[in-house]
Amino acid sequence: MIHFAYPWAFGLLILYWVCERRCAPPLPHLRLSNMEFLRRASGGLGSRERWLRWAIVLAMVLALANPVTERKETLHNSEGHSIALLLDASFSMREDRRFETAKRVLADFIRRRPDDRMALEVFGDRARLAAPMSYEKKGLLTILEHLKPGVAGGRDTALYEALFQGAKLFEKEPAKNRVMILLTDGIDTVGSVPLEAAIPTIEGGGDPGLYRGGGG
Repeated sequence: MIHFAYPWAFGLLILYWVCERRCAPPLPHLRLSNMEFLRRASGGLGSRERWLRWAIVLAMVLALANPVTERKETLHNSEGHSIALLLDASFSMREDRRFETAKRVLADFIRRRPDDRMALEVFGDRARLAAPMSYEKKGLLTILEHLKPGVAGGRDTALYEALFQGAKLFEKEPAKNRVMILLTDGIDTVGSVPLEAAIPTIEGGGDPGLYRGGGG
């Protein structure tokens, strides 16, 4: 459905119509011996110019009125879950196209869950939030599509830091509907967050389901 944010702008068309008739400067009178010949020679140019002016004014008024498109979506919040997607983006994920495979699996999963809120976190040398918790899937899929190994540093795997930061995404989410999905091909090699700190954070966040996918 389309509506205009500033419908009052169409009043300018009336103002222009009045001004076209009342505000035109007076032209000097010319006496010609053959007015019919002059009309044929001009080919009705004055009429075309008037319609062109009106078309320009109408386009400007439409832009000023700011047309807005509205789309209503019904989200079944009671049926959905809050899902944190943790994706390993270290350089080891380039082997055997593991990263591309993980992205393809995640993209398919995202499309199949229209009623869930999702967030995406990537990790390598450190954990970084790629997309906050939201129902909006198109932007999430676009971000996922453009991710490359090494986007968060690629020499190490900050797995426990990713778990620790991922659990924080559930702070404002219903405890009974929290899910964390982890896709990785290795183990923690950074040690920035000890496992003893990461596990209580996850359990304290509502005991999210944890799936560790990948080879290696």
